[in-house]
Amino acid sequence: MLVALHGIRQWVRSAGTEHGTVPLVPLHGGSGGNHHSFERTVGPLLEAQRTVIDHEQRGSGRSDPPGTPHDYSIPLLVDDLHALADWLDVPQGDLLGYSFGGGLALD
Repeated sequence: MLVALHGIRQWVRSAGTEHGTVPLVPLHGGSGGNHHSFERTVGPLLEAQRTVIDHEQRGSGRSDPPGTPHDYSIPLLVDDLHALADWLDVPQGDLLGYSFGGGLALD
């Protein structure tokens, strides 16, 4: 589904919610990456055990691009993650960053 975070429609998918666990939020590579491979490989294994929230960053994968190149920055991507947590109404989550997403998780 597309969710408006800071005025930009961003793709979000939740799975494994029946487990009622702290959500795991994988952060994909990029920028410009997506979750296509993750969804088909390790994603189903994780979803069998816990709640997984997939999110494709602004201008990446199935998410819409922002209006200008200035709307791509690490602080804005971090703010989008905080907005996602607010939208989901979850007080905490575990981040799993790979490639570019690893650096984003640290920020």
